[in-house]
Amino acid sequence: MKGHPVLAELTERFWAWRLATTPRSRDDIPRVVRPSGWRPEWDALTVEEDLRFLAGIESALADIAPSEDPAVEVPRRLLASATARVRWELEVVRSWRRDPWFYLDQTVGHVYDALLPPGPFDAARSADLVERLRWIPGTLDTARDNLDGTATREFAELALADSADVCDQLRTAVVLLLPHLDPAARDAAATAAEEAADALAGWRAWLTEGLPGFAPHRPVGPEAFGFFLHRVALLPWSTAEILALAAQERDRAEAFELFERARSGPPEWPPPPASAQEQSAAERAAELEVRAFYEARGLLSQPPELRHYRNLPRPDYLEPLRWLGVSDDLTDEHRLDQDGVSYVPVPGPDLPYFYRANAADPRAGIIHEGVHYQQLALTWRHPDPAHRRFYDSVPNEGIAFYNEEMTLQAGLFADAPLTRAIVYNFMRLRAIRVEVDVRLALGEIDIDGAARMLHELVPVDLDTAREEAAFFAATPGQGLSYQVGKVQVTRLLADAARRDRDGFDLRAFHDALWSDGNIPLAVQRLQLLGDASELDKADALADGVTAGDMRAFAAELLDAITSGDVARLDRLYADDIRVWHNYDRIDRDKAESLDAIRLIDAGIEDFHATDVRVDPVPGGYVQRCVYRGRDRDEGAEMAVDAMMRVEVRDGRVTRIEEYTDPAQGSVPSVSRFKDGSGWEEQAGYSRAAREGDLIAVSGTTADGPDAYTQTLEALRRGVAAVEALGGSRTTVFRTRLLLTPDADWEQAARAHAEVFGDVAPANSTYVVGALIGDGFLVEVEIDAKAAGA
Repeated sequence: MKGHPVLAELTERFWAWRLATTPRSRDDIPRVVRPSGWRPEWDALTVEEDLRFLAGIESALADIAPSEDPAVEVPRRLLASATARVRWELEVVRSWRRDPWFYLDQTVGHVYDALLPPGPFDAARSADLVERLRWIPGTLDTARDNLDGTATREFAELALADSADVCDQLRTAVVLLLPHLDPAARDAAATAAEEAADALAGWRAWLTEGLPGFAPHRPVGPEAFGFFLHRVALLPWSTAEILALAAQERDRAEAFELFERARSGPPEWPPPPASAQEQSAAERAAELEVRAFYEARGLLSQPPELRHYRNLPRPDYLEPLRWLGVSDDLTDEHRLDQDGVSYVPVPGPDLPYFYRANAADPRAGIIHEGVHYQQLALTWRHPDPAHRRFYDSVPNEGIAFYNEEMTLQAGLFADAPLTRAIVYNFMRLRAIRVEVDVRLALGEIDIDGAARMLHELVPVDLDTAREEAAFFAATPGQGLSYQVGKVQVTRLLADAARRDRDGFDLRAFHDALWSDGNIPLAVQRLQLLGDASELDKADALADGVTAGDMRAFAAELLDAITSGDVARLDRLYADDIRVWHNYDRIDRDKAESLDAIRLIDAGIEDFHATDVRVDPVPGGYVQRCVYRGRDRDEGAEMAVDAMMRVEVRDGRVTRIEEYTDPAQGSVPSVSRFKDGSGWEEQAGYSRAAREGDLIAVSGTTADGPDAYTQTLEALRRGVAAVEALGGSRTTVFRTRLLLTPDADWEQAARAHAEVFGDVAPANSTYVVGALIGDGFLVEVEIDAKAAGA
């Protein structure tokens, strides 16, 4: 990279790290070659380390000023967009905390990807497959930790539905694969597959059990979605403008469908090919026809070193796992001497629409998926590795969608009325997806509303529509990429032609576009035309809420927390706030969270924060600091590294997630809990005390007319004390009930069963002569462990 040595070094460091940390997804375009010895790591501490690395890159990048020199400004923009995408993934969309499907991607998804390149499976490839199978149990353990208390219900429903048969599917795939593997790896692969299938079954059972308690989907919202549009994708349009573009395209597509019907009548589907081999042979001839068409029309160069895009029958070992992504192998920057491959199923009348269209005319796939192969194979020859490795679905999908209409208008399908109708139908479908994608992200419709839209407008059946709606909700910004990318390409073409007038070379324009087709089209415009107008518009749209405003809010909140100013926190906290800590993984409501602040203020002297760093993100901010103070009872000094993600809506906090290092302790760092009953000060004891991971609750009584009422309230107070010291109801392992002779033991037992029936701790129940205090029938004691111990 020329122009700025510091920027070159930052870019090199970033991409070396990014290739090792990029999450796997169902999209076929961003599949990456992983470093040797790689494995997915998604535990909270690793993610925090990743965020610290990212913050260092961002800080250094912020010191590099914008430049009029494209040699500096292009790589600066690309690195800023790439780092913003990581923020979007980890701190906004947060699939690693919200979406169980994410962990299907990071487990069986990686196995599926390893099967996609055509054989042979030599010793190294066979060993890699075994390692991917062996990751699965550990990765699913991490998934439980990350999703507990934060998973989204609709995403969990989709993951459970899609993976209903995953255990048998994985076993079947590996059994069918075994004859192709290196003989030395076969036993290990079979054993690892069985262990992985058992782990998947256990994980699905856990997910099913927790499903009723998972929170419903929450949209990312306008501010966060604006961050994606303008900081990540560098798009120059507001959401209103994008919706208007999509509405215009939908009208246009529906008009073209009507014109085509008037021209050719209703489309007639031919009988499917007799076999996948026959379809593959037809595709081979069609691919040569399309390449010759590009050259004859002067549309796009077909250099001799560019390999071919081929259909092949789908191998039997891929069939069970086909739901995990597009069954193709588009190669990579290290395999440019290999053909791109798309695996096709056995043809038949019941194929899904896209497969049926490709079986009817292979060119329908060649002009889109085949374009992905050619564009990537050309871009992977770019001299700058940052351009080779950059990923942005808007240019990738936009170029392919643009190519569909370009080849149609240039006459490729002059003798194919069905294929013309298919292309117009694709246009309408992708315009509808834009509206669904945008309105879901903004919160204007929920997943059920999006499903109804797709059902009525595409149309598709309701079950399929709901699955697609849930996918769009989990991947905001993906659905709009085709349409906005095509519009950007079309405008870039028109402006280039206007600038060069009679000297415009369409083939040269397309060659340049395809050969750098991974990077945002606003950056392509800067490179090709020297025009930064789209980048300037994206910047203006992104600057609606300043980072300074959020940092000021963060400073006020931190001051209120460390000073114990509960009244101010009551104003800053939304009524529906939830506060979650990694040390016990419990969501606390507003009252409980304010009580925690009171505990900190009562238990810790000189509580304050040092080394504070605040990074505004869409919809809030991330704060890193070291909490310091002194235990009032024991005098021990406290220093706890903490990371806190804060979500803000309308000037009030709606959610806090706080992570601390368990080895350093936790905040609140309180080893004694008093609930202010009056007895504690008089007799010199605490309601509960914690030593290490053990929590003991003192004898606790409660007022009430009978043993049932008193037991229920006393147990509630006891559980609240356990929670205040980092435990939970489910970590209680022993209880004791002390009853007076007048107490009805069956009433006390019934209350105990209501509170702890699903926990079933050890219990002893005693009858004693009397209890201190008038009217008390029951006293309870509780022993528990800290959550996560």
